[in-house]
Amino acid sequence: MDNRASEMRVFSRVVETGSFSEAGRRLHMTASAVGKMVGRIETRLGVRLIERSTRRLALTDDGQVYYDRCLQILQDMDDLDNNLSKGGSKICGTIRISASVGLGMYELEPLLPEFWAMHPNVTIDLSLSDEVVDLYLERTDLAFRVGSLPRLEPRRHPDRQLSARDSRLAAVSRKARQPQHHCGTGGA
Repeated sequence: MDNRASEMRVFSRVVETGSFSEAGRRLHMTASAVGKMVGRIETRLGVRLIERSTRRLALTDDGQVYYDRCLQILQDMDDLDNNLSKGGSKICGTIRISASVGLGMYELEPLLPEFWAMHPNVTIDLSLSDEVVDLYLERTDLAFRVGSLPRLEPRRHPDRQLSARDSRLAAVSRKARQPQHHCGTGGA
């Protein structure tokens, strides 16, 4: 198994502390284990990274280059883990919403700026109509209607769930409830 990320963390800690012993204490390792790990890096690369004396450690030019890149790589790895572990904070894609005209204009549209501030990589395709739409055929993710609706015969579609309550119909596709896309730092 490739252990270069751990080696980079140990090497970086040695440079930051200026000591194998202190790096070992902070990493819960012996100074000998830290020294051996740095030695393995140097052997693998075929260059000397640290000049050792009895009193101090000093980075070589190659050591400085390696240290700078280690910091960047370790930061990139941490950023990747943080971005992926936060999941929903990086959602992106298009949500197709159908709403009655009054509800859409006066209730939904005013909410969009705040939503976009929280989720800038999401596009809202808002269709306003007082007609009842077929969510499946119109590829609508979410629909809002107010008032009594005619009796609708629910169809069986694998990506749609219908529920009726108090003469109101709410239809939500599974895609709308479970975001499918997560964006990296580069956007949609």
